Amino acid sequence: GFPAVISALSINLNNSIVMPPDLSAPDGFGEIRIADRDVKGSFDPEMVLASQHDFISDWKSGNKREIFTGAIGTTPGNIYEMHLPETYYQELADGDRDGIRTLDIGFGTDANDNELSLLFT
Repeated sequence: GFPAVISALSINLNNSIVMPPDLSAPDGFGEIRIADRDVKGSFDPEMVLASQHDFISDWKSGNKREIFTGAIGTTPGNIYEMHLPETYYQELADGDRDGIRTLDIGFGTDANDNELSLLFT
C-alpha cells in the first residue's frame, strides 16, 4: 500500500431500501430491508511522483486498490479503522489544498458484500 496524505474521505453506501407489503402487519408493510447497495466515495490525496504512486495510470487501467485508514482516534472505545478491500478510481480532477497540489478522486467498489468494514476498539 501507499500511505497517501489526505484531508477528506467520503463514503456513500447508496443503499436501496425496500418496504415490502405484508397484509398481516398492522400498517400493511413488512420489515424494512436493504435490498442492494453501490458503495462509492471520494478522497483527496496530495500529488506525488508517479514512481511513488501512479494514481493516473491506476485510473486509466482500472486497477483495483485497497483503501485502509489505519487507526483513527486515541481514546480506547473511541478508535476505529475503515477498510475498503477493492476500490477503483472512477474520476480524477486536479485539486488544491492550501497551495499543495492534490487530486480529487471519486471511487467505486467491487467487493461483493464485503465492500466496507469498520472496526471499533
